[in-house]
Amino acid sequence: MNVFFAPVQKWLRRIASIRSRMKTLVVFYSRTGITRKVAEHIARILLCDVEEIIPVEDRTDFLRYALLREEAFSKTIPAIKATTKRPCAI
Repeated sequence: MNVFFAPVQKWLRRIASIRSRMKTLVVFYSRTGITRKVAEHIARILLCDVEEIIPVEDRTDFLRYALLREEAFSKTIPAIKATTKRPCAI
């Protein structure tokens, strides 16, 4: 995974050095797990917390994926589970 992020790591390390003056929270949604890996990698480099957005309804099967697509086109905001971290407190 380091080869994939090599061009970005220098930039992220610069941000990490600035981070001493501010707090950071990486927030993500991942249906397949790829975005989760990216978010966790960024959080490790920045030494910050990570929070996953989880929808109330299970969306892993094909029919649920079709629902996601329809919500995206109609710009409907799905309900999400409560988060453990409060961005305003970070």
